[in-house]
Amino acid sequence: MSEQFRVLVVDDNEDLAVTIQDILHETGYEAAAVFDGKSAMDACAGKSFDLLLIDIRLPDMDGLLLQERLAETTDADCIIITGHAHEEDAAKMLKRKRIVGVEIKPLDMRRLLASIEKIKERG
Repeated sequence: MSEQFRVLVVDDNEDLAVTIQDILHETGYEAAAVFDGKSAMDACAGKSFDLLLIDIRLPDMDGLLLQERLAETTDADCIIITGHAHEEDAAKMLKRKRIVGVEIKPLDMRRLLASIEKIKERG
C-alpha cells in the first residue's frame, strides 16, 4: 500500500480550514489544519507534508513569508490561497520557489481538488 499524500491547510478562517481538511479526508488524502504561521512551522517541523495550502493573510505573518521560510526546510509544494490577488499578482507568486498554484477565494473545491490531484500525480 502506498503512502497517503499529506496536505497541510494553513488558514486563519478556522471554518474554511477545517472544511478543506474534511473534504481532503473524504477524498482519500491525509490532511491537517492549522490557523497561523507559527503552528504551520511547528507542524512542518514535526511531520513531512507533500503539499501546503497557505492563505496569504495570517494573523501572525504574511503567508508568502511563511511559504518562503518553509521552502527552506521542506520539499513540499505550495498553493497560495487569497481573496485579493489580481492576475499579475498571481503570476509573480508562481515565480517563487515551490509555489505551484494560486487559488482565489471563494474557493472552487472541484478546481482545488483537481489541482491537488495533478500535483500528486506529478509526484
